[in-house]
Amino acid sequence: MQDTLKIDFSLIFENMTAALCVVEVVFCEKGSPDDFIIVEVNSKFEKIFDIPKNKIIGSSVSVICPDIKSECVDALRNVYFWGRAERLEIYRGDIDKYLVVKLFKTEQKYIGILITDITERKKAEEELIQSEESFRVLYENVAGGVLIVDEDYVIRDVNERTCEITGYKKHELVGQFCDIICPKGSRSGKCPIWAERKPGFVGMDTLIKCKDNSHTPIIKDAKRLTIRGKSCIFENFHDISIQKNVERELQVAKEKAEESNRLKSAFLANVSHEIRTPMNGILGFADLLRESELSGEVQQKYIQVIRRSGKRMLNIINDLIDISKIEAGQMDLYFESVNINSILKEQCSFFRPEAESKGLVFVCKEVLDEEAMVFTDSIRLNQILCNLLNNAIKYTKYGKIEFGCRVNADNYEFYVYDTGVGIIADLQDKVFERFRQGELEMTKKYEGVGLGLSISKAYVERMGGEIWLESELNKGTKFYFTLPFAGEKIEAKKIIIQNAFLWFFC
Repeated sequence: MQDTLKIDFSLIFENMTAALCVVEVVFCEKGSPDDFIIVEVNSKFEKIFDIPKNKIIGSSVSVICPDIKSECVDALRNVYFWGRAERLEIYRGDIDKYLVVKLFKTEQKYIGILITDITERKKAEEELIQSEESFRVLYENVAGGVLIVDEDYVIRDVNERTCEITGYKKHELVGQFCDIICPKGSRSGKCPIWAERKPGFVGMDTLIKCKDNSHTPIIKDAKRLTIRGKSCIFENFHDISIQKNVERELQVAKEKAEESNRLKSAFLANVSHEIRTPMNGILGFADLLRESELSGEVQQKYIQVIRRSGKRMLNIINDLIDISKIEAGQMDLYFESVNINSILKEQCSFFRPEAESKGLVFVCKEVLDEEAMVFTDSIRLNQILCNLLNNAIKYTKYGKIEFGCRVNADNYEFYVYDTGVGIIADLQDKVFERFRQGELEMTKKYEGVGLGLSISKAYVERMGGEIWLESELNKGTKFYFTLPFAGEKIEAKKIIIQNAFLWFFC
């Protein structure tokens, strides 16, 4: 029976899936364990360490754990003295194997060593760790925001980019309901993945709520996944604020381009009419002058019509030339000391007959100081006043026109008042824009191409001043513009001018 048991134990010993080694305790002269000698190993031991039995038996146990010899010996001594099992986990670099070593006491001077090769499991764990680390690196450094939401609408994880976009810290989001950043939120029950059982979606253009209560536009992809046995939503989104701003700017630019095109069309229609009208007058009455039977008085009337038509056409051409120079940045100014009252008197003598012929009261308020001087371009100043007074007379049927200049703390303020048709509030910020007259319904019955005010504005700003207006419909309009005092350094202001006119000619 004993022989049978010996044979059975021998079969078990040799066919174990783990390596088994039996060591004998060697004592020193003092009677304490000094070394541990291998006396028996099984075939699995030979396979793990790739050493034949005949070369390992009789060797010190240190061949098993050469890198941690002292630790192994101490563990064997503890097993010998205290009788309780010990466990070590080691890595043998020379054979590239991870081993679990279990030590247990058998007989008085023998200790068993059970060795399990865990290399495959260990490497799988390391690969998993590396994979998780790689995923974490990608997760944290992905260009967009990432968050994971479970079936209870609770945020389980977010990456750093999500925090950057929303302004929250990670701990402020994790564990919270997705309402905190989702405009729809969990309480709406409108999540297309959970509520409608969809697998996910791509390219949703939506918003994300931020900590400061603002909403950031995002484009979002989402996918339903199972992570560690639990269903969740994996969301990836990108901040598209810049794209949205670009889209808005493009839309504004498109609208401006369409408006510019509309204004250009209105301008073309208006200018063609304005040119044809005096041209027809010139040609028509020139043909009439060819009649030999006309009296001298009739001829003079015809000549006056031709002169007025020619003057009107010349004004149109001058405006077109001026605006083209302004658009091209080639407007030249020649500054000199100019007597303000002389300018006002000149304008008064020129426009008074025309105003009084319409039955209007025409008043000129001169500066009290007869020697009041302004350092500016006298030609352009005259042109500005001429444009304003011409408009005042054109749009006023009854009442009064007054113009003049007053002295402020740091500039001269010129003004032109009228009691004419006035300008509605919605159009008051547009009257200085080029070609506007052609589209304004209230001015279509008056002649002109709509360039006078835009030319005046450009001149005023280039001469260091400002121009503005106050108006009330059917009660009149007040135009103001300022110029610096004489002797002050004048810095021409840069004017941002649309290239509508140049584009029209290209």
